[in-house]
Amino acid sequence: MRFACLTLFVFVTSLVAGVASAQGHTDNAGAAAANLKVSQDRAAAVKTYLVQTHGIVADRLTTSGLGDTKPIAENTSDEGRAKNRRVELVKK
Repeated sequence: MRFACLTLFVFVTSLVAGVASAQGHTDNAGAAAANLKVSQDRAAAVKTYLVQTHGIVADRLTTSGLGDTKPIAENTSDEGRAKNRRVELVKK
């Protein structure tokens, strides 16, 4: 967790002068349309957190939901599904 916090701090600091996208992801459990909505909501929640907590200008951060289309692990185990439920911050 400490590494994740440090990584987030470095990312947020660099975002002061740049633009990024919060990309929400889900596992493949449930309907595709529901997963897309969940991933969009997940990305929006991260944006809200960064804007309200870290003072990031809202126009510097876009959001998108990708549903279950880009897994980073197999969806055949609880551990794999947990890894796929995430938000990635990508500098543009």
